[in-house]
Amino acid sequence: MLWSLAFLAAILQIDGVLRVYADTRFLLIMNLCRLGLVLLLIRPFLSLFGLPGAVVVTLLALFAGKSMALLRIGTLMHVSTSRILPWIDLGRIAGACTGALLPALLIRSAFPLAPWTSLLMTGSVYAMSCVTLLLVLKAVPLPHQGLAPAWMGRRIGWLAGTEPGRTL
Repeated sequence: MLWSLAFLAAILQIDGVLRVYADTRFLLIMNLCRLGLVLLLIRPFLSLFGLPGAVVVTLLALFAGKSMALLRIGTLMHVSTSRILPWIDLGRIAGACTGALLPALLIRSAFPLAPWTSLLMTGSVYAMSCVTLLLVLKAVPLPHQGLAPAWMGRRIGWLAGTEPGRTL
């Protein structure tokens, strides 16, 4: 379960930005700092928490490196930390995803079902709740209203054998 938190770090693709700015020296320093953090904390965390402690140390080093890189990217781009990422939108998305957990957990606890059925039911409830909250919190914009009719018109015209872009 702890390792699944590493997926959060994959969201921030910082290496490419630093390479575009030819800041490979910083990449080396950042990775050496991560290594140093692991070397410093691995023994105490292993003795206190066992194998999960090693995972926690690895995750701490991973997120420390991402944080260092974000600060460096802000410096390279001459942008304040508050403008590096769309923090407000990310907060809304995190809030919607967290809020969608409640109905899914309620469904799971209210209906004791077989594992696969429970997975399908709670997953569906979570997805519907999350989409609803994302739209209510305006974390994601609604698609343009003319997009679907325009697409359908082209699609229908193509199926009917008319020229591309022309409808019946």
